[in-house]
Order: sequence, then C-alpha cells, then structure tokens
Amino acid sequence: MPHPPRYALTGALRWHDFGDGWVAYSTATGALRHLDATDAALLSLLEEGPATADALCQALTRHTGAQLPDDMRAGLAALLGELAEAGFLWPLAADA
Repeated sequence: MPHPPRYALTGALRWHDFGDGWVAYSTATGALRHLDATDAALLSLLEEGPATADALCQALTRHTGAQLPDDMRAGLAALLGELAEAGFLWPLAADA
C-alpha cells in the first residue's frame, strides 16, 4: 500500500496581515497568495517541517482543540495540492 506524500515548503515565507486573512510570499519561488485562516495555519505548521495531510490534520486538531469534520480532512489533501501548484510546497517521496 503506498504511503501518502509528505509536503515541504519550497523556501522561507514572508507574512503580511491583511485584515481578513494573510498574504504569504515564498522567497524561493516568488509565489504570492492571499490566505484564509486554514491555508495560513497549514503553511505555518509546515514551517516546522515536512508533513502528510493526516499529520497536518492532527496538528490542526491539537492547535484548535476541535475535531475536524471528515469532509475537511478529505479537503486538506486537495488544498495541499493547490498550494504545491501555486509554488509554496514540494510533494516529497514517501521515504524522503
């Protein structure tokens, strides 16, 4: 059975509070994006090191104290894929 991919930041991030969210800039790729609280939390957690979607979901649960609904858990993998396509993340091989 294949292992889920882990994701890592492409490089350091610079943050700007934008009132209704945050703007993040990747110093490695030049990617720039307005983020809601969930997106910002994921990237912030990935600043600590590479992680799988499941590990990030568990970390969000620990940080918020709330159990995430199943549909949100399923959506995290898609969101990580979007952030990778935008230039913020690298998908790593399962054994990396």
